[in-house]
Amino acid sequence: MKLSAENGNWIAQYRLGEWYKNGDWVEQDAEEAMRLFRMSAENGHNPAQMELGRMCKMEHDFVEAVRLFRLAAHDGETEAQIQLGLCYRDGLGVEKSANKAIKLFREAANEGSRYGKVLLGLCYRRGEGIERSNDEAMRWFRETLP
Repeated sequence: MKLSAENGNWIAQYRLGEWYKNGDWVEQDAEEAMRLFRMSAENGHNPAQMELGRMCKMEHDFVEAVRLFRLAAHDGETEAQIQLGLCYRDGLGVEKSANKAIKLFREAANEGSRYGKVLLGLCYRRGEGIERSNDEAMRWFRETLP
């Protein structure tokens, strides 16, 4: 696996990054996980972009997290749309923008993301960046039910 990863196999880079992140079959090493995720992410692998983005966000490197979430969100990754929306909502690594957050939550919700629907419903419920509407909030909340 290590040889494949070092030879540029982005799937091996991602899988080995997961191992180092979680301590599966190797000693846990966040720095090595980030290095491997970065290699895979630079090859356009959306799950690696997401993992590295999450790790950067946890390390308070919000600008890099936003960059990575944008890459994955551009390819329609709903979790990336949500994470990018949360960054806009909270002003982490970007200028705070409720409108951009809502747009991203709506994109994720329209793709079927339950979390996107909940976040959009909360925006309607609280009137965050959008006209407050309990009816719209409940409509989005109901869509999360099985």
